[in-house]
Amino acid sequence: MNIVDEDLVDVDLDDDSDYEDANQIDNYENINDNDCFFEIPLVEHSNIPFEVKDEDNIDYDKYGFKKSYKYIPKVRQEEYENYYQRILERREQKWNVLLEECNGEFPPMSSKLKRYIRKGIPGYIRSLCWFYYSGAKTEMENNPGLYEKLLNYERNERNKGLTKKDSTGLDCVYAVEKDLFRTFPDNKYFAVSESILTMNDNEENSTLPNKKFYINPYIGSLRNILVAFVYYSLPKSENGYEGTCYTIGYCQSLNYIAGLLLLIFAQSNEKMFKNNPTSIEEMCFWMFATLIDKILPKEMYGVNDMEGAVIEQELLWNLIIDENGRKFGVRKVAKWKKDMEKKNNIMNGMDDVPETHNLTKLGILTFKWMTTCFVGILPIETVLRIWDCVFAEEGYITILRVTLTLLRIYENDISKNDDELEGWDFINIYGDLF
Repeated sequence: MNIVDEDLVDVDLDDDSDYEDANQIDNYENINDNDCFFEIPLVEHSNIPFEVKDEDNIDYDKYGFKKSYKYIPKVRQEEYENYYQRILERREQKWNVLLEECNGEFPPMSSKLKRYIRKGIPGYIRSLCWFYYSGAKTEMENNPGLYEKLLNYERNERNKGLTKKDSTGLDCVYAVEKDLFRTFPDNKYFAVSESILTMNDNEENSTLPNKKFYINPYIGSLRNILVAFVYYSLPKSENGYEGTCYTIGYCQSLNYIAGLLLLIFAQSNEKMFKNNPTSIEEMCFWMFATLIDKILPKEMYGVNDMEGAVIEQELLWNLIIDENGRKFGVRKVAKWKKDMEKKNNIMNGMDDVPETHNLTKLGILTFKWMTTCFVGILPIETVLRIWDCVFAEEGYITILRVTLTLLRIYENDISKNDDELEGWDFINIYGDLF
């Protein structure tokens, strides 16, 4: 399986021409440092009205996220939005023709459909397309009623008088609740007032969840999805369902993935979410469970300090430095990593160097990128384009390809840092530049 795919790296958003799929590993040995590659769009928004009342003098994108003009002027962003909107409309027309040819049904996977997915799934069918091609629809159909049954697991444990000290599940639920209000606080659909944030928590032995988590419907639905997954992923020995291939429960970053799934499904099916939120929650739950258990690597979010995610990072960076980075066009990044590790080894071998000055492990530099699937790292529209490929086409390999592409685009910025911690900071906060 190819890690780097030119169709993803050098895609032209404005190009509707056909191309043949390549099944060979790309060779970047002859790439010059001055070669110009496609630059991932910095802003990809379009102006669509919404029902939630806006704050004065604050602009929101169609997903409810606050726009920032810190690095890119408003007029420049609006120019790009108009440009990108024309592309979206053209892609939607092509998808409409494709669906008409298939009598309104999603077609089987083909090179043509693959190409359409890579160029972007229209927003009006994105959630249903993900749901169908990811296998989540089949999972839900094979497990009727399981989602609501999982929600009863928490109620049953609370009714027995158990607390987080007695139950792994309730302990995970407590961790979920700590992250709920941290999930997209700048998104108007997830935002809550200060009065809600300061509401007192229930007594630890209460048989009911705190009502403050259900005042905002998005926060309430997010809580339900994550709580259901807690019990779905815990072993039966810990009063769980044991539905996943490894024990998870809950860990940070899962709230962002589940939150974005909920946002997309709720916005695409607004009437259904308003009248029957449980149906939307159930679809999001199965999308979430399918992603974590069947698409992403095993142990990615395991209870053993996310060992799987750490291993994936080490494998990725070993891949990057192989052949000194020539294979993937990241020679400067590969050299920088080797130089920093050499410096690390020297410093760690010096007795008079304080422990606080020892360098962090380079193998997990891009840890946050993978564990969040780029949520909060890249612009929302770019994340959704990536997720189109993750859910509907080639799965986790897409995450690796995008990671390598980003390192390739920003290798000059990364490699010019002569201190590893500065490089770490750049990689982990450069998303603010978009």
